[in-house]
Amino acid sequence: MIGTYRFLRTRNGVTAFARVELEATPDEQWTLEWSPAARELRAEYEEDVRAGVESARSAHESRGGGPARMVVLRVIESPVDTTSDAMTCAAAKAAWAALGQDQNRARLRHDGVRWVVDFDAIG
Repeated sequence: MIGTYRFLRTRNGVTAFARVELEATPDEQWTLEWSPAARELRAEYEEDVRAGVESARSAHESRGGGPARMVVLRVIESPVDTTSDAMTCAAAKAAWAALGQDQNRARLRHDGVRWVVDFDAIG
């Protein structure tokens, strides 16, 4: 299943943007790979994307979900507006959708310092 999320938020006059597209297929273990189309930005955003995928993975597993092979298909940035937290949130929401979960049930919030995805608020 493919999951895509475009993060675009403005807070206190500062805009943050990132877009991530991931594909998940059930597998025997968790893996994260990058497609050739996404590799151009891998060095810059790998840590952020991995953090987002890991947060979705943890929430997915806590709800009984199994492992998957995750492939980063596309990463889109805006050199002026893409922040680490925006990329992490975009990856988390895209991974959540790729794992078959409802993106609308993973809430974005600003914790006073950075944007985060809150899976724990899901009832």
